[in-house]
Amino acid sequence: MPADQQPVTRTYTVRAIDRAAGQLTLDFVTHGDTGYAGPWAMAAQPGDVAVIRGPGGAYAPAADVDWHLLAGDLSAMPAIAAALEALPSSAKGVALLEVESEADVLDLTAPEGVEVSWLVNPDTDDVAFLARAVDAAAWPTEAAKGAVQVFAHGERESIKAVRKVLKQREVPREAISISGYWARGRTEDAFQAEKRTPVGKIED
Repeated sequence: MPADQQPVTRTYTVRAIDRAAGQLTLDFVTHGDTGYAGPWAMAAQPGDVAVIRGPGGAYAPAADVDWHLLAGDLSAMPAIAAALEALPSSAKGVALLEVESEADVLDLTAPEGVEVSWLVNPDTDDVAFLARAVDAAAWPTEAAKGAVQVFAHGERESIKAVRKVLKQREVPREAISISGYWARGRTEDAFQAEKRTPVGKIED
């Protein structure tokens, strides 16, 4: 179909899937009656139809990695939650989740050796907040030698700041899954269009 006739799409992370029951779980953040997906989710009823395509992405937590770093905001929470549940019980690492208030904190399941930290940041203009937390994490001395696996996703400028920290710590690029899920002041459509421009790129 021509671009101006294609349906509006929104990108979501699968929170959980039960193949036996034929159930796929998505988490939605709603913003009142604005946007497309949030209002749809608030009004959805059993029997409503959703057209889904995908999946995209190739990240999966590696069982043979010494230390895991999972970092992001609420947009990355479903992926981080699923990753924590997929980790072996012997896994070690940290999960850093940036939220705007205590009301956003959720009860997540994680291996005993993975510390889950909810970081309350009411200043939405502080794009370096998550990066500072990543830098201050209790990194193992082997991290720079490739014994770490990183998953860092969330607001674009915040994730750019995280990428700078990972570079400074010499984490190998192949050990990192990183991208912006959204951008402040942008609709999903504008954000996706900008991903192909210099402002939308996360440094390698």
